[in-house]
Amino acid sequence: MKQMILIIIIVLALSGCSNNNIKVETIITLNPTIEPSGTSGITPTSTVNPTITPTSTSSNKGVNLSESDALSLIKSKLDEESLRVSSLGIGGIDDNGNYIIRQSSKATTVVMEWYHVNPVSKEITCEILKDMCLITVTNSSLPTQTPDINSDHLKALELAKAFAKEKLSKFHYVEGITYIEFANEDNGKIVFHVYNPGSGMTDTIDWLTVDLEKNTVTAMFNKDINTVTKATYQKK
Repeated sequence: MKQMILIIIIVLALSGCSNNNIKVETIITLNPTIEPSGTSGITPTSTVNPTITPTSTSSNKGVNLSESDALSLIKSKLDEESLRVSSLGIGGIDDNGNYIIRQSSKATTVVMEWYHVNPVSKEITCEILKDMCLITVTNSSLPTQTPDINSDHLKALELAKAFAKEKLSKFHYVEGITYIEFANEDNGKIVFHVYNPGSGMTDTIDWLTVDLEKNTVTAMFNKDINTVTKATYQKK
């Protein structure tokens, strides 16, 4: 009888130890670090929430022209004489996102051309001369050198310059900018064209006829200012 009771006690003791172990294991396994479903064992990296750069910005970086780039592009298309007598400036941006470059006469401030520059393709279009503008720019009608003229023409030119400086300033004659160009001879008289760069063409101020025999200069348009001009040179 005593042996039976001892056996039962041992069995109960062993059973208690086993339950304790199960409880300990249960506590350990039921309290793990909780992670969202599907993320267990995955360590988050900086690529989960990267800084997003728009594709268009990245691909166009360093390609699109700035306003100053567009201005420089137009300047590179103009010859030295055009740049001498005109000025360039930013005119804004058109409805298509193209830069507008203004070219105006230094003498009169009259706009000679409006250039539209595509900032991506660098294509240039013109408002005034349309498809002819780049041809005109590269083959400018503005004189780049003094034509071959004889000594009488040179004497007449000095008279015409003196007359224009004194009488035509109020009509936008600007010394060093306005052109006084030999045109032709008419009955022994020498005719000069006085003009500034204009809107797509020349902006005529007047036509001056010089009579070296009488030392006179006569304006065709502004006849009220006609006068006898003291000759710088006397015809021999």
